[in-house]
Amino acid sequence: MTTLVTGAAGFVGRNVIERLLAEKHDVIAADLPPVAHLDPSFVVPGVTYRCGDLRDDAFVRSLFASSRIRAVIHLATVTANGAGERDRAAAMIEVNVLAVERLLAAAARGGSPRVVYVGSGSAYGRAWDSTIPLTEESSPSQPETLYGITKLAGEAVALRLGELHGLDVRAVRLGSERDAGGDAFGRRLGLRG
Repeated sequence: MTTLVTGAAGFVGRNVIERLLAEKHDVIAADLPPVAHLDPSFVVPGVTYRCGDLRDDAFVRSLFASSRIRAVIHLATVTANGAGERDRAAAMIEVNVLAVERLLAAAARGGSPRVVYVGSGSAYGRAWDSTIPLTEESSPSQPETLYGITKLAGEAVALRLGELHGLDVRAVRLGSERDAGGDAFGRRLGLRG
């Protein structure tokens, strides 16, 4: 099975790619930085790297035209805080929300039935510091930053467009960088079993 990983040049992307390869997936890794600018230790043999911007519809379409992608793990995001939040507002909205629509439409056209949208614990916002245990079922999403707001919006857009396009979309929120779940990794992301 070929899996597309967006935002592949980050810490989480690298770990997801390594796990997918261990589970015998073919991997297409998409991100902004040209591979030549990546730390050589980042480049994983056997991975097809595609460099481009998810805000570019032609680039997104080309990802699905080049291979029969069966699953997408969408990690690409723009983060910022403080003054950067103000200065990067347009990029955060474009990548964290609008690019989600572009990616899901291309997945639907390309026959990719599964999309895993990787969100952020920042979507919980004020609920994150609550004295009540944080649970997905009972903790309200009250994002306080533009990053949290756009990640929550991107999650909602992914889930709704998944319904409209007939895709199997799963949304997960990362709270911290931890072990991805041992042997259950593929099952947790819905990529097998």
